[in-house]
Amino acid sequence: MAKVRVEIRNRNNKLKPEMFARGQITASIPELKDAILIPRSAVLWTGKRAVVYVRDPEFKDPTFSYREIDLGQEAGAFYIVKNGLAVGEEIVTNGAFKIDAAAQLQGKPSMMNPEGGKISTGHNHGGANKNQKTTEHEGHNMNSGAMSSEMKESVDENFKKQLTEVYKAQLDLQKAFLATDAEKVFTEVSKVKSALKKVDMSLVKGEMHNHWMASMSDLNKSLDQMTASKEIEQQRLAYADFSDALYQAIKMFGTVGETIYYQFCPMAKNDKGAYWLSSTKEIKNPYFGDAMLTCGENKEVIQ
Repeated sequence: MAKVRVEIRNRNNKLKPEMFARGQITASIPELKDAILIPRSAVLWTGKRAVVYVRDPEFKDPTFSYREIDLGQEAGAFYIVKNGLAVGEEIVTNGAFKIDAAAQLQGKPSMMNPEGGKISTGHNHGGANKNQKTTEHEGHNMNSGAMSSEMKESVDENFKKQLTEVYKAQLDLQKAFLATDAEKVFTEVSKVKSALKKVDMSLVKGEMHNHWMASMSDLNKSLDQMTASKEIEQQRLAYADFSDALYQAIKMFGTVGETIYYQFCPMAKNDKGAYWLSSTKEIKNPYFGDAMLTCGENKEVIQ
């Protein structure tokens, strides 16, 4: 039997009966009873290989290692894990793409270089400690930030401009979510796809090209999921995945002439929390619209 939990909250996250109801339904599904589920956002794809980053329990501070796993079918916003993970292991759910980029530069096993070994970047990065720490989501430690800057130096300016247009196109998509307008979402997704198609992948070379191919796949997948449903809440779940993928691409490749606010709502995605990219410091929450417009906070400013 399903169990339902309902909360009534106002914009200040306080219980208030005249506002709206949020429900969480828990159901027993026999075939998923003993399955390990992981969020789609945790998985990096290269060809047919699925990759995740798993926390190493030997270290007190967060330290993650590359691991290939076998996945089964999708289950909503999750994948069923067939092999490669054990119950209780911790994985990176957002930001794995950035961790993978740092691993490549340190010569560790990574998505595009499973055997490890240093890659040629034209810079001397020095001797990296094999136990180099990296943060789970936002990658704010100094080493990964410096690496991202060095990688972005090699990106063609025209490529950055084209990626900037993708970001700008998604701002109109964001407005559709603010208006809680599922039909408008459908229309705006096509414009974002059009901007994404105009990004010239030949402008990025080597490993950066491979990273863009992975980013583009994630972006297109989440856009397709937005148009696969006419339910606004399903579209919002896909928008959360899109925002994660776009953030990772922007952090790796850069944009031109934009100040971008990376914002977070802890109540989105059924209280799991979700991020989005905004052009304004003011919080306008696309996951709730008018119902809870100002729920959220600024996590990072990207310039």
